[in-house]
Amino acid sequence: MLTSLLPSGMRAASSRDASSRLALRHAPSSQSLRNEQVATVSRTKRSSVELGGTPEQEKPTSGRANRLTGAYSTGDHVSSEMPPRPDGFYGVSKVAGEALCRLYADKFGLSTISLRIGSHEDRPASAREQRTWLSPADAIRAFVAAMTTTERTAVFYAVSANTDGWWDLRSGEAVGFFPQDDAVAWARDPIDPDLPQGGEYATPAYSTDRMLR
Repeated sequence: MLTSLLPSGMRAASSRDASSRLALRHAPSSQSLRNEQVATVSRTKRSSVELGGTPEQEKPTSGRANRLTGAYSTGDHVSSEMPPRPDGFYGVSKVAGEALCRLYADKFGLSTISLRIGSHEDRPASAREQRTWLSPADAIRAFVAAMTTTERTAVFYAVSANTDGWWDLRSGEAVGFFPQDDAVAWARDPIDPDLPQGGEYATPAYSTDRMLR
């Protein structure tokens, strides 16, 4: 399972938009928005059940995306205990995925660990990624911690120890994840504290554009 979850390039490029596309031909109406939401959650339910497997499996580990809190502002310091604020339909699907993991833990007694994966790159390429960067080495540390922790269920941000990071690292430390890398080794650029953490993904245009594809 670890092999299937560890993305090639954290599978970020291929999965970033996959959960939010329906290829609708018409301008988004309230009905088409509802259709998109239902289809997104349905795909998440199917893929999460396939990923999580059955109660006979010992520790399903689920890779989620940081975009389930992308509507928080860049001036916020966000922990995994804070309410989800998804920045789009893709983020909504990740909220649903975490809820399914919790369901498996509560109903079937599975140990489920959810990782909110940062920007997995060799080096940060933007001011936003300087806050969300997950180095290749820290990615391995995060997944090893998730697979070996004695915690029964947990949610944590898989992100490097970035000086200007937006996300609290304590929930990761509780499962044994101690990131070592810091984006400031590459660059340190300012960012508007009033912008959403999701950046362009949090704009209305980003979601409606994908409704038309």
